[in-house]
Amino acid sequence: MKINLDEALNDLEAARQVDQDELVANALFTVAVAYLDRGRFDEANEALDEAHYLCGKLENQAGQAQVALRMADIALNLKDHALAQTRAAEALGLFESAGDVAGQVNSRERLAAALTVAGRDAEALPHLETAVALVAEAGDKVGEVLLRQRLAPLYRALGRLPEAVEAYEALGRAAEAVGERQRVALALVGLGTCAAEMGRLKAALGALDKARAVFTGLGQGTRAAQVMEEMARLAAQIPEAAAAQDSPASD
Repeated sequence: MKINLDEALNDLEAARQVDQDELVANALFTVAVAYLDRGRFDEANEALDEAHYLCGKLENQAGQAQVALRMADIALNLKDHALAQTRAAEALGLFESAGDVAGQVNSRERLAAALTVAGRDAEALPHLETAVALVAEAGDKVGEVLLRQRLAPLYRALGRLPEAVEAYEALGRAAEAVGERQRVALALVGLGTCAAEMGRLKAALGALDKARAVFTGLGQGTRAAQVMEEMARLAAQIPEAAAAQDSPASD
């Protein structure tokens, strides 16, 4: 549910009249979130800049961390990857000082996003690995699914296929645990893709066939058909000689 922008602006004006920095900072943050919800990034940034200054003045590290995290979001939306990294790193340091695990996870996720879009996958990887470890330790299966669905393709992009396979398998288990059947299917597609790239075509076909069955069960016929097309393409690559070895020799 979106924040009512008019109410947020009225609350900000009231806070300014009271002239208490903490009230103003809180009201500015709410206004910024309302602007963010509407894609009005410049106005959100203006409110966050002032909130950031006030949190620093008040030595409110928790508030400053939340503000920096939102500023990183804006920078990502505006494709200012360097600024996104700076703000996310600032937030991470503050959250680590406060021992705020959820904040650390969110900051590392933003850092990984900024580094990935900047083409720095190897630097993004440890942030996602740490974030996954933190949510897994906390037993947050939903968070684990969201992060693992980014971690697995990153391993694959870096050519670390065995680790990608493990990550896709873990993604499938976590998705199954929270009833996210579509993500179970997507994890199986990822497994099939990795197996194919490793030259394990029969294993790839097995994983893809399971994905097809899940998509079909979800009523997603288009995706099931796409998987079947990929299966046909892979099946055509299996050498006839290898297939013949699986059959009894003829007299």
